Amino acid sequence: KIIELEDWILPVVYKSRDVVLPLKKMSVEEKVAYYSKLYKATSFNEPTYGFFGRDLEILKIEKSLLFNNQLLVRGMKGVGKSTFLQYLSWWWEITNYTEGTIYFDVNLKPIHLEAILAKVSEKIFGKKNKYCAGLSPEKALKIQRGEVLEALNSNKFAIILDNIYELEDKEIISFLSQVNGKSLIVFGSVNPETKLAPSTFRDHVFLLGGLDTAAQFQMANAIINKKTEKEMNSLIKENEFDFQHLMNLLMGFPLALELVLPKLRDLSVSELVEQLQEGSLELELSGFRPDFPSD
Repeated sequence: KIIELEDWILPVVYKSRDVVLPLKKMSVEEKVAYYSKLYKATSFNEPTYGFFGRDLEILKIEKSLLFNNQLLVRGMKGVGKSTFLQYLSWWWEITNYTEGTIYFDVNLKPIHLEAILAKVSEKIFGKKNKYCAGLSPEKALKIQRGEVLEALNSNKFAIILDNIYELEDKEIISFLSQVNGKSLIVFGSVNPETKLAPSTFRDHVFLLGGLDTAAQFQMANAIINKKTEKEMNSLIKENEFDFQHLMNLLMGFPLALELVLPKLRDLSVSELVEQLQEGSLELELSGFRPDFPSD
């Protein structure tokens, strides 16, 4: 099989004389700073079959954020959008692309400005806010909002709001529209977010598609090895045309790969393709995704 490769950059030291790279062990202070950041970093729970590809998507997003600090990542259900954004949140922290990231899954819990400010404040300042002491809730919220905005605009943090589904909260939109300095705001949705767009990301939209060819085959191999008693290379040798046709039908959508490929335990590749095309393949969706629509 032929797998198209992406470009990679490998650092190389060219020398005409001896080169001394003065590497040294970390001091106690450096170790404390390093491990403190590592332990506080956003966690990433790797999917059942692993996380594959997306290097090119990350590069494109980081490049586009140089010109506009707010972005909508839009993609269909099952394309792997939430997993990608969770990975992005983790990746930006461990690579020091940002000073810290704050990820919200709005689908799991309805979000309010107070909750956003509390979580962002704790991430930036390292403690829960204590603005309410001796102040009315309204005044405390205004002070907290002002300090958080000041910190976001003068330092590079990232707020990721996933599964927003036509966000309309005026207080949240007003707050986000004022994050116009160094920090980044990334939204994740299946919708165009028409009410949110004018004052935040505007026309800055990244359309997330399925996995690239190499990542599709890597994930397919992991699923087939784990869920069936067959080997992917053997399936390809037996029926390369139908296997490629099957992969084309699944379009590199991680959810489609996870749901369909385990069926190869009981079906041949050609039988699976036939049932997919006829619409007769039975898939068990209940309990598979908490946000997966019943229809």
